[in-house]
Amino acid sequence: MKYLTSLFLLFLLISCSDKNSELSNHFSCENTTIETEFKKVKDIRNLFSVALPKHWKTNLYYDNAQTSIFAADTTKSLTKSVLLDVTLVHNPVTFDEIFINKAIASSNEIGLKDEVLKEIHFLDKPSFLQHSKGKKNNYSYEVVNVFSKVNSDNFLLTKIEVYGDSAVSKRLCNAISLVNNIQLK
Repeated sequence: MKYLTSLFLLFLLISCSDKNSELSNHFSCENTTIETEFKKVKDIRNLFSVALPKHWKTNLYYDNAQTSIFAADTTKSLTKSVLLDVTLVHNPVTFDEIFINKAIASSNEIGLKDEVLKEIHFLDKPSFLQHSKGKKNNYSYEVVNVFSKVNSDNFLLTKIEVYGDSAVSKRLCNAISLVNNIQLK
């Protein structure tokens, strides 16, 4: 019974969390629900966690500079899935002109056009949203990068990647619904 109650609460949390998210509002995500069972995935250093669908494949990575969770629904083709990468980087970040110019240059290097570059609040932290579009590996491609200042020494990079033209908005909103529930320690 306790297990079912936990799953129900997690489902409610994920289905209701979008309502106040600046990121959800930017992408016009309303009432996004993901009907599946979830697992709580913690990074190796136990600095953050995210609730992900149980059937998604996850990979954990860490080194002296970062710790990350990479996840994707490998039961679907690349053009029907979404890729998530949540990385806590052990470096300070400042959303100044130098930062913005580096972000733009990074997109330009791989042939992407920035659709949005703006400061937002994400996970109750000052953050910077970069939404870019273009082609990658002969597919239409969209990437959403959210840089969140966790504290004076660390930032969180939340990256959502979508390939192809099928249900792009829905896939982005589903991914945003998941990342809205990242728990920082």
